[in-house]
Amino acid sequence: MSVKLILEANGEKLSTNVALDSSPAALEFASLLPLSLNFSDYVGKEKISPALSKRLTKQGKSGYIPQIGDLFYFSPWGNLGIFYEAQPPHSGLVFLGKLEDSAFLETLKAQRGDFILHIQGQ
Repeated sequence: MSVKLILEANGEKLSTNVALDSSPAALEFASLLPLSLNFSDYVGKEKISPALSKRLTKQGKSGYIPQIGDLFYFSPWGNLGIFYEAQPPHSGLVFLGKLEDSAFLETLKAQRGDFILHIQGQ
């Protein structure tokens, strides 16, 4: 299963697909779609959203090692994020899926201000 991300910033739109994981958490996330969320930069390594209106209750795979291009849920804050630089493991990270387009990831990384990310099921 995959979902579509549409980045909207500076009057332009760019889209890519994310291959969702088969975990209960990723399936629960897919049930919340569509979503339109504001994202901003966090620590120069990831883009994050505010907390979701409905927190995910299902678990992801244990022992998750974050990778560049990962779409994740951070359970302590209840928000989504996308890694564009390496980050260490954290017990609160839940892997949801992987971006399929490196050019989209580079555009995401280059965003200096806040932007809207639309997430749609397919």
